[in-house]
Amino acid sequence: MSLEPVQEASDIQTIIALVAAGVGVSLVPYSSRHISRHDVAFIPIEDSPSAMWNIDVVWSLALPKPWQNTIMTLLKETMLRFNHSPSLK
Repeated sequence: MSLEPVQEASDIQTIIALVAAGVGVSLVPYSSRHISRHDVAFIPIEDSPSAMWNIDVVWSLALPKPWQNTIMTLLKETMLRFNHSPSLK
């Protein structure tokens, strides 16, 4: 797994489609869950006072469970780095 961008998009629907296709994970606005797909997970990131928008992390449900666990670990470590207590559902 790489932490380098392999594909970029500015359209939320395209980003979600790329995630569903297994291209990677992404941070998206919380409101994008309204155009969600059944084959991706939207995980709210809450209690971040410096955030200007509520955002979700999106990944394909087809990802192997160890990768999903790695994503959650990276999210928690990143939030701790910015001095926020992780509040991930």
